[in-house]
Amino acid sequence: MNPIFLAVLLSLTPFGELRAGLPVAVVSGVPVWLALFVLLLIFWLFLFCFSFWSLFVLLSLLRTGLLGLGFCDIIFSG
Repeated sequence: MNPIFLAVLLSLTPFGELRAGLPVAVVSGVPVWLALFVLLLIFWLFLFCFSFWSLFVLLSLLRTGLLGLGFCDIIFSG
């Protein structure tokens, strides 16, 4: 993956918080590549299939735990 693209992606508002959450993900045993893969998959799925604002809504739901995905709570904690 292009490192410049990854840096731009991580600098976006919802993904900017991932930088603080990555050490938490590593400590809890979640591989960094897996955390980034899940976030990229969500990003591209909602960017191309729905609207860009749907992505922010989904990430907000993931961060508040309304979808019951503990994995994403681990990624976004920090």
